[in-house]
This record gives sequence, C-alpha cells and structure tokens, in this order.
Amino acid sequence: MVRALLIALGIAIGTSAAANVLGEQDGRVPVPHGAGSATEGIGIVSNDIETGWATGFLVSPCHVLTVQHAARDMLARGAANGVSGLFFYVGEGAQHGFARRIALTKLRPDEPRHYSHVGVKGNDDAQLLRLRHCLDGVAPLRLEPMKLAAARRVRPGFVLYGFPGLVWDPETHTRLVEAPYRRGVWRESCAVRTDYEDDGDWLTRCSVTAGNSGSPLTRPCPGGGGVLCVVGIAVGTRTDLGMNPEKLPTPETESFFVPVFRVQARLRREMVEDRPGDLPRGLNGLAQDPSPPRR
Repeated sequence: MVRALLIALGIAIGTSAAANVLGEQDGRVPVPHGAGSATEGIGIVSNDIETGWATGFLVSPCHVLTVQHAARDMLARGAANGVSGLFFYVGEGAQHGFARRIALTKLRPDEPRHYSHVGVKGNDDAQLLRLRHCLDGVAPLRLEPMKLAAARRVRPGFVLYGFPGLVWDPETHTRLVEAPYRRGVWRESCAVRTDYEDDGDWLTRCSVTAGNSGSPLTRPCPGGGGVLCVVGIAVGTRTDLGMNPEKLPTPETESFFVPVFRVQARLRREMVEDRPGDLPRGLNGLAQDPSPPRR
C-alpha cells in the first residue's frame, strides 16, 4: 500500500487573510463556552496564545488532555524564544477571550514519546498535563472507550469542539485568522468513517486545521446530565486529499483521531501514579466509574 502524505497539526499560527470560495465547505461555527456550559472545560494549551496553541480539555479538576506532538513543539518553540512552560486558557472572559489562565506542570525530562507517524498503529499521541492549581467548579469531560464498529453506528454522529487558528468566515467570505478563539469554541458535526490502517487512527470528515490538535470528538454522555463524552482526540489531517491552497477544508478532507480506547490504560496508569484520588471520569468505563464529579 502506498502510504498517504500526512501532517500533524500542532500549533495555530496566523497568516494574512485571502478570499477562497472553497472555504465555504468549512462547517465549523462558534458557540459559547461560558460558565455552566457543557463545553466550559475545553480550552487552549499554549506558551503564548498570540503566537500559537493547541486545543486541550479537562478530564479531572487537576488534569488537561491534549496531544504530545503539540506540547513538545510549543515547549521547544518557547525555549528558543526565552518562554518557559505551558498554560491552560479556559472559560469565557477578558484574558484573550478566556476567563482563566492556569500554569501546567512541565513534561518530565524522561517523558516517553508516545506518538509515531500520524494515522498508523501505535500513534498514541495523547498527553496528560497536570494543572498547578486544581480547577474546581468546571465539569470535566468524560472519556468513553468506544471501538470503531460501535462509533460507526452512532447516529447522527459526533461533534468536534476546538480552537482552530484558521476557519472560514461566512460574513466576510474570507478565511478568518484574527483570533478566532475570541468568538467561542468552534463546533462541527461529523461521523467516524474508518481507520487508516488496521487498528490505526480513525478517519473522519471533520474540518481539522492547525490549532485543532487535541480537540475532543464528543457526544452527549449516555444517561444525560449535560456532560460530554470523548471518544477520540484530533491529531492531524490527511494532506493528499482535499487541502486547498489556503489550507481550509474541502469536501474531500479527511482528518485523524486517536481513539480513546487505545490510550485508556496508559492514561489511567499515569493518573493513578500522579493523583490516585482524581481519576478522570470514564477511564474505568462509564458503567464502572466510581468517583462523582468533584466540585
């Protein structure tokens, strides 16, 4: 099999605006993520939000889940420019459009590299980061270990939430690059299609662009309660299909997600080693989860 050209989408970096009718295929729209919303726990991981970021989301009051390739890239870029560490921006407010900016603990020097080539078996790109100060009062998202066959049967599908650095602006008919995160968290409905290789990353038709790395692929948790369940984490886009010159999605764009079920055991082990009392909801499976949401 001839391997497709793939690209990991870590950091969103602004560029000049330009008209592009293909951008009208971009199905993402901004929605609020303020206090009490199901999306309040979705935010941005960055060392400097004005120059680059990835998406991340709370999985416990003390932990953020994002992707390792983006975290490592941002730390390297920051070190080269005299900036140390990463921060989590979350909620709606006045700090670049966010309510809170909380420092994240640094990656350990001996942190193993979990990711490989995007799309293939073994690309376990999920990265758990600990907040220096636990964030009470914001509901974490739950992790749902769903297999591919079950995910393909979910109707009407899933919803991707994230903070892309490049989206189509239907009002001005240009690509929007002026701090789109200030408009809210960007939402798009999409379905899981297949996997790229046997037991590899899932393929979807979600509009994933730079800044979307770490975005959760979600559905309402079974049983209601207004909580979002995460089945996959955005890691990249297949570039041999459907990326136009403005790097906006087209109808043929396919994007990659690491399925939660594949990284569930590692994340649970890391949580137990870090804070035994703060296991992310869902890591034991929704039916067996013993811990109520912490407030």
